[in-house]
Amino acid sequence: MSVVFVDLEMKPIAKEWPKEKKLYSMETLQFGAVKLEGGTETDTFCRVVRPAFGPVPPRYEALTGITNAVAEAADPYAEVLADFIAWCADAEAVYAWSTSDMAQLRRDAGLHPEAPALDPLVKVWGDYQKIFTSKLGLHRELSLKQALEIVDLPFEGHMHDALWDSRNTAALYRLSLDEARWKQATAHLKKTVNNDAPVTFSLASLFAGLDLGEDK
Repeated sequence: MSVVFVDLEMKPIAKEWPKEKKLYSMETLQFGAVKLEGGTETDTFCRVVRPAFGPVPPRYEALTGITNAVAEAADPYAEVLADFIAWCADAEAVYAWSTSDMAQLRRDAGLHPEAPALDPLVKVWGDYQKIFTSKLGLHRELSLKQALEIVDLPFEGHMHDALWDSRNTAALYRLSLDEARWKQATAHLKKTVNNDAPVTFSLASLFAGLDLGEDK
């Protein structure tokens, strides 16, 4: 059985659709996912979604690298979602970083009643942000970038590209499977958290130098 790591990129709904914009705000622009067998990447899924509620704003073109020309030539949301569900059919788990991607899929269901039901994904969906921070012994949410920095892994590829974001999440999973590498990468955290000496700094000190402004 395989394990899937997925990421979504979104864009704002244009003001010309005030009802939809008020209810949902964003629509999915890209699916990116990697499939792993025993920690090894065996397949990828990377599809742009044709926007249904306005063009890609210039800021989001720059952020994601997805131009309006590319988006307009893409398949509609319902088709991409159906293909993604089929692609995940053999997965024992589908993980995303945080709860935001499943929340977006549920909003997309309201925008696209013609799309297939999310039930097959919901049954195997998991929040890898929660799993990873728990494994670190922490009780605060970390962005993907922060999590990589804490265990000294470089971010590979282009940030805010759904496929690369999913690959970097999978890199944290692979690290956790390697006991020796995991112990080495997290030794400094354990020393800080478990130190019996009087604590003379706040928990924020543990994250000094990290960019806390990222959403992922």
